[in-house]
Amino acid sequence: MANSRTFMSRTGMSSRLMGRSRGNIPENPPQKFRISTQVGKKISKVRWLKTGNVGVIPEPFVPEYFIVGSWGELENEISLWKLTPHESSSNEEETKPEIRILNRTPILGNVTDAVGIGSDAFALTTSSGAVSIFKLTDVDHNETNPTSFQLSYSKQLHSIREKKSCPATGIATSEKSMVTVGEDGSIYELSMNTFEIINSFEFVDELSFCCIEFTGVSSIATGNNGGQVKVWDLRSTGKKPTRTLNHLDDLSPAISIAPHPTQNHILLVGYSSGGTDLWDLRGSSSEPIANLQQQEGGVSEISFHPVYPDNFYTCSQSGQVIHWFTAQNTSETDLVQNNDYDTDLNLEFLKYGLSCRTLYSSPFPINSMNLSRNNRLICGGDSGIMFCTEKC
Repeated sequence: MANSRTFMSRTGMSSRLMGRSRGNIPENPPQKFRISTQVGKKISKVRWLKTGNVGVIPEPFVPEYFIVGSWGELENEISLWKLTPHESSSNEEETKPEIRILNRTPILGNVTDAVGIGSDAFALTTSSGAVSIFKLTDVDHNETNPTSFQLSYSKQLHSIREKKSCPATGIATSEKSMVTVGEDGSIYELSMNTFEIINSFEFVDELSFCCIEFTGVSSIATGNNGGQVKVWDLRSTGKKPTRTLNHLDDLSPAISIAPHPTQNHILLVGYSSGGTDLWDLRGSSSEPIANLQQQEGGVSEISFHPVYPDNFYTCSQSGQVIHWFTAQNTSETDLVQNNDYDTDLNLEFLKYGLSCRTLYSSPFPINSMNLSRNNRLICGGDSGIMFCTEKC
């Protein structure tokens, strides 16, 4: 896959994908470390925590914390882990990492989504329809060295007409609130201070929700089982989406949404068909800016790099984690015609095309991945193996 040629299409134009990166991360950067460990359970979600260790500029020897959730087991769990990089005594440029588990606790149902809250908490949703918030404990005065966690709040939110619980499928947070979605087609907004429901959009979608992300202070985007991405204004009293984006190829579920780190109107959407659409929420176009067809298995998660957004990543049910990056510009300046490219988007790969490389492969589905600002990637799936690499 590292040397593969792929295809990016757009109305009226096509881009050939070249072999070297033009972006901030080279195509084949030196791997400072690659490490894996067996968790012992099938992994559904992995997430870095936003502890005080993480700064604006990537630091190679700063420890980080992350959580791992499981699914499909007789007893599922959420666990807290610590990654500690150590400088190699033989080579100052090399890092010798250590990963160890700090704490774990059983969870009722499958862990369906998870997100860090500030520097001292995290939240997760489960297939039982609940949202739970956990507080990190035993932290020092800088809140950078948690050693455990404890349940702070839990509430059953999603159900079918209040009679039977159904899975909560996604959670997203902003500075003031958190929002959950579920298979009941409902949206619930909770206060970040009290965790009480402050807004609800009950049964607003006839199809099950698959994912959710904030696209602004009071706007969210949801993906459903029919391949639709709907944009909602949480301040609205009409309880209807302000915009609906339809996947043109088929009705494959919209599994994952990734807003651009600095241009929230730009969304990457991954589908269970293995395709990916790039959308611009400005204007009223009914077609995506670009469409990628890249993987045999469905996209499990998709994410922009938090520091270098001309790079993005996908993991899939076919067992691959793929890094997508801007291709090198050549003398063939007609790769993208000027009248096809909107300069307001400021996306290098729209001008020069995309290339890709495989970061990790497994014979089992990869269900989740996450990138930290320290340029580290973790992923995990049905094999129960958690993989971490630096210089991703």
